[in-house]
Amino acid sequence: MTVVGIDCEGSIVAHYAKTGEMIEAHSYVLEGLGEDFIPGNYNFDVIDDWVMIGDKESFLMTRKLLTKQAIYAGGSSGGAVCGAIKYAKTLKEPKKILVILPDSGNRYSSKIFNDDWMSDNGYRESTFNIQIKEVLTLLNKSNDDIITISDRKNIGDAIALMNEKGISQVPVVDGDQIKGVVQEKDLLKPLYEGEFHSSDSISLALTSAFQVVDQEELLSKVTDSLLNKQTVIVLEKNKIKSLLTNIDILQFISHNGDL
Repeated sequence: MTVVGIDCEGSIVAHYAKTGEMIEAHSYVLEGLGEDFIPGNYNFDVIDDWVMIGDKESFLMTRKLLTKQAIYAGGSSGGAVCGAIKYAKTLKEPKKILVILPDSGNRYSSKIFNDDWMSDNGYRESTFNIQIKEVLTLLNKSNDDIITISDRKNIGDAIALMNEKGISQVPVVDGDQIKGVVQEKDLLKPLYEGEFHSSDSISLALTSAFQVVDQEELLSKVTDSLLNKQTVIVLEKNKIKSLLTNIDILQFISHNGDL
């Protein structure tokens, strides 16, 4: 059995447990986790590893425990669940994880469960605080048949493929490696002016204006890229699963209401 301790960003406990070094604590809001000193009743010998969590993710998880699981717990419970999820992602194979939820939500009705307090302190949960894989499911894109093209093809091949499939962009790959993206908007002018020719290598038309993100990440991680009109390539186990575009985000917001 592995015992994992959860510590809050700003606390000194995990750092001390790992290194034996005392450092300066920084402010944090979460109660019940972390300290700015080392309590005498800590038994570091029984703790095998540590996971760090932050205020906002803990508070959002605390609210999610209530709305999705009907568990009325406090902030440190939300932090414990966040830590467990982070630790689970490091495992090479699935294992059962026992999470201790150390407090009740009774003392947090004016804070974590108060929308005004959450908003005033910058913890308000946005529509974009949702995993990308959930967005794909909502948009019926979770089973997309993703079309790619080899980097050994030419520009004419890319144009023919986009015309055949009715798409405006296509990832260019070398095996499992993503080399870039070819977009129809980047081809018209160079072809018209003779800068590109259909027989030219597709590598001439590649754009690096794209972001690669795992489907487990939050949608908020890619909003800046989408606002800058970059292509977002979503991966599942390092394989291309889907593409996200601005219209996808507009459809998602329409489905869920305004932010």
